[in-house]
Amino acid sequence: MRKQAINLESVIELTRQREDYPLAKSFVVTANQLLGADVVMLIRLERRGDDPFLTSIAIDGSTQLTKKAKEKLEKTFKSLIVQCAEQKKTIVDASKEHTDMALPAHLDGSVSYILCTRSDSLSEGDQATLEAVAKVFENYLHIISESEHDHLTGLLNRKVFIDKTNNIIKHCQPDLLEMDSVENEPFERRQTQSDQGYWMSILDIDHYENVVDNSEGVNVDEVLASISTLMRNCFRAGDLLFYCGCKEFVVVIGPTSKETSISAFNRFRETVAANDFSGLDKVTVSIGIVNIGAKDNPGVIVGQADQALNHAKKNGGNQIRIHEDVVPEGIAESSSDETESSTDE
Repeated sequence: MRKQAINLESVIELTRQREDYPLAKSFVVTANQLLGADVVMLIRLERRGDDPFLTSIAIDGSTQLTKKAKEKLEKTFKSLIVQCAEQKKTIVDASKEHTDMALPAHLDGSVSYILCTRSDSLSEGDQATLEAVAKVFENYLHIISESEHDHLTGLLNRKVFIDKTNNIIKHCQPDLLEMDSVENEPFERRQTQSDQGYWMSILDIDHYENVVDNSEGVNVDEVLASISTLMRNCFRAGDLLFYCGCKEFVVVIGPTSKETSISAFNRFRETVAANDFSGLDKVTVSIGIVNIGAKDNPGVIVGQADQALNHAKKNGGNQIRIHEDVVPEGIAESSSDETESSTDE
């Protein structure tokens, strides 16, 4: 009876969560209490194009794992994870020593998370209970996703911009860059080096008023949705993609070098310029980029990215500018009326 009371309380705690990382952590703790497993690990599975992106975001169990031990465990579960993702159902592998399980959690019809467990044994009742708790987890994932994403573009909305940016700033501190996990964001599996950091860009549609005026027979919302699709295709799984209203988008990528970030943003700019927006003349974007520092705050970062964006637009558009490059030249200016940032409203 005592075990059932603890399990019930953990499920209640699960339903209190309103952010994805605390929800995931609570799910893992609940699963471990229900099963009493040696290890319970939750894997986030994201796909952009054909490339899968895996990251463990929460681990619980009787054994404290080092980073290398965690990576070894992920490799051990790799086959089960692949089967679980492809078949969209629970996969169990029992041996004499232990029983491994990979249990899927769905979001918008796709496998979004996979719960991996290792225990001495796994009864049908334990499996059924975990699958039921996974359904609760899925329901709350959907609620959180609905609140965090823009309905037109499917990108993250302005409401969560500040919190997610503050989280990145916090993990730009030198003593945190090598941490095993970054709460809320799946950046932790990327190697960090001394020349690498996080980069924010503001993407703005050039000559937007002309695009609107010349969009006879074309729904402008379709242009915004198309650009959002191009963003998802061009940037990596795990990069933060925001739609901030009107003609403005924000992207946060990293950890990566300055050169790689420039290449990524230029690739997107070229992709937009080459895209056929049916019924419209050529659509282009200008991009202002800034490096995110440990002592920054979202308002400062947005202001600097907006300065770089203004310079790109005033020099003809369809180009990128980096704040640290334009400031020494004395050409960065405050935001103009023509190009206001909507992220700090």
